[in-house]
Amino acid sequence: MIHGEIDATNYVIPPYSYRRRIMSFLAKMNTKHNVTFGTCKEGFFDLHSYRCSGLDPNASYLPTIEHILLYLKTRKRITLADAVDLLRKLGADKKYLNRFIRGWYEKKLFIGFPNVSFYDNILALRQNNLY
Repeated sequence: MIHGEIDATNYVIPPYSYRRRIMSFLAKMNTKHNVTFGTCKEGFFDLHSYRCSGLDPNASYLPTIEHILLYLKTRKRITLADAVDLLRKLGADKKYLNRFIRGWYEKKLFIGFPNVSFYDNILALRQNNLY
């Protein structure tokens, strides 16, 4: 039997606690050896010694989920309109916004982030200690 969680792309991934333990170890080793560390899509932002670049393979800047979660941390709850407004201010193009909106409605973007929930199409913090 395979144990784990299903991610937003329907892959089975290790449980959150295991991923957190591995990323914590890697963050400590990177800090010890003076190497920057970021977890990007894993979302363990409290472990970052440097933020994710937000660059796509063509070296174009893209806003990251971290931007939305940092915004959420200050607002406690946001609507799709709030998120799209922020992404536009950060320079997201129409293609990026369309993918984001589709992911929002499919409720796939924030799966696996602790203390984050969707209700009535609103993204909200369950607690104040997101990261």
